[in-house]
Amino acid sequence: MKKPLPSATRKRAGGTVLLLLVLFASAVSPASSPSRDQDPRHDPGAHGLSGFASPFGVAGFLAFGRRDGEPARGPDQFDDHGAVFGGPVRSTAKVEPEEIAPGLDLEAKNEAMLKLMADCGPLPPKPHTIANAASVGPLVGVIGDSITRQMDEARLRDVSTRWVAYSKCGETTDGAYLSGAVYRIGVAAPGRVVLALGANDFVQTDQQPDPRGVDGRLAYLESVLTLLDPVPCTLALTVPETGRGHEADDPVKALTYAVLAHKVNEFFNHVDRARHPHFHVADWAAFVKAHPNLLYDGVHLTPAGVQERLRFERKALRTYCGPSASADSK
Repeated sequence: MKKPLPSATRKRAGGTVLLLLVLFASAVSPASSPSRDQDPRHDPGAHGLSGFASPFGVAGFLAFGRRDGEPARGPDQFDDHGAVFGGPVRSTAKVEPEEIAPGLDLEAKNEAMLKLMADCGPLPPKPHTIANAASVGPLVGVIGDSITRQMDEARLRDVSTRWVAYSKCGETTDGAYLSGAVYRIGVAAPGRVVLALGANDFVQTDQQPDPRGVDGRLAYLESVLTLLDPVPCTLALTVPETGRGHEADDPVKALTYAVLAHKVNEFFNHVDRARHPHFHVADWAAFVKAHPNLLYDGVHLTPAGVQERLRFERKALRTYCGPSASADSK
């Protein structure tokens, strides 16, 4: 006859089950975006982009304004790259049957990890901005974290798009708003902005899952979008819903990561489009789920992943913001 489990063990097991149930309940019932009146941190008078008080203002809107008569895009529109564009996506993506990236080898993984460590440098991480002014393509601003930092060299070599990309390793939605990064990118690139945030909104500084902090950070998304409302096209990318490499050594942590990432994506998908009509979501999470070898740890990019992410962003910009938003046709 088996001995009963010790009381302490039973309590720990019960606590783990309770935590997972709470996380799943939170993910199934996405948080709603706080209104301007409900969010005391929002101050449009202090931070608004209305008028764009800079030389980029009038010229930016004339050059990158919304095209009249552009047809609406439905939630089931798929492009030839296998990416999902068009609106909230609640099912698996249609993807190409062939694998885009070759098998992930240890050498490529180590190369990507070492480069990211060198790029991010010692703590605390510092903000970084690049601009490929030599390009003759359309102007696009990017606000992101370490994933955006990984793409700096590829953007600088890209002649099809003029990128102005702000990145900070470990950046969060609230951090980008409070630091003024969102405002600066909105002024520098008043026609198109890519929001590549969210992957750090549910982790602590030591990279442990942070279920209690995610709602507070995401509450700033309403303020971010209000700040970018004058921009004719703002594009957010969903974050990978993975266990971040902990599937084998810590299944509970892996599941927690995946559930919290799903909560972030649901937050994006439930943004009030009537209030923010220029906001769009491209499902990067669905794309890398079908092509996991593009990521070396479930989040960060392999060398092949950098190139595919760049193509994904250009195609998403063309889909939502019109052909002038990206010269990429492949």
